Amino acid sequence: MNNFITLKRQIEKLLQKAEDEALENGVNITSTKFQSVFRELKRKILAERGISLEEYERLEEEIERDGSVKVDKNFFIKVGKGLEKETEEEKGKINENIGELRKDLLSEISILKEEEDSKIQSLTEKTDAEKRELLKENEILQTTLKEQEITSGKQAKELKKIGELEEKFQREALRENRNIDNVKDLVKRLPTNKDIEDIKKEIRNIPKPEKQVLPNIKKEVKEEIKNEMDNLQEMIDKRINDLAPRFLAIPSRKGGLESSNIIDAETPTGSINGSNKTFTLAYTPNPTTSLKVFRNGIRQELTTHYTLSGKTLTTVAALPTGTNLKVEYRK
Repeated sequence: MNNFITLKRQIEKLLQKAEDEALENGVNITSTKFQSVFRELKRKILAERGISLEEYERLEEEIERDGSVKVDKNFFIKVGKGLEKETEEEKGKINENIGELRKDLLSEISILKEEEDSKIQSLTEKTDAEKRELLKENEILQTTLKEQEITSGKQAKELKKIGELEEKFQREALRENRNIDNVKDLVKRLPTNKDIEDIKKEIRNIPKPEKQVLPNIKKEVKEEIKNEMDNLQEMIDKRINDLAPRFLAIPSRKGGLESSNIIDAETPTGSINGSNKTFTLAYTPNPTTSLKVFRNGIRQELTTHYTLSGKTLTTVAALPTGTNLKVEYRK
């Protein structure tokens, strides 16, 4: 057993040198590759002494487990002879073999180091590529964020513009409502048909002068009074027509009622085919300035878009098929 322990120490010493060499060259001694080379080296050292690696490992396990080994005498004799024969010549031969094993080991170590360096280089290149890819993605992200900021700014401006238009529309609507209210108020203050009839009755009921006074009134004065009364009636009729033609029936000077003289949403007679320009109204506008022409709901301008002669309406340009043409006027 002592011979085996001595052999074990010698082998461990040789293997320790091999590990130190590997560590000095930066090799990972725990790697599978190195352990395989290390085991082969151990096998060669034992083979120089005529012992197999499997037999040696079995004895190691028995010593660790039982504290002793069970082997035949031939094994110890072989180990003892191997140790006794370690003369200077044998030691030189062993050292020579160890040197060759050391060269093999260094070669394997060099290969392992190259493989490790290659892996490190590959990882470094991969890391650099991933870094470049991340930088590229970051640039794209920054560009996208800037574009989103620009888009958000445009949207904010559009929303602000819409808000301003809504406010303007509300102000215009409020102004229109006020104008309508003013017209309604003015219409309310106009004399009604009943008020006009009452005024007429009061005028007719004015007491006539005594007969003895009548000879002193000239015929011209009577005519003047009659003319003034007629003028007053005409002024009242005209005022009503100008201010509220859509709200009241127009009283005639004869005391009766006439229908409104407002023509609303009339479609002039004439073909709308892309070539015709001449259209005819149902009545002659009176006054001519009361005429309003609408094309697809948009009011047209006199001379710019149309001309008027009596009841004849002439457009500057022919209207395309499907155009909606409407007019409003007083007759």
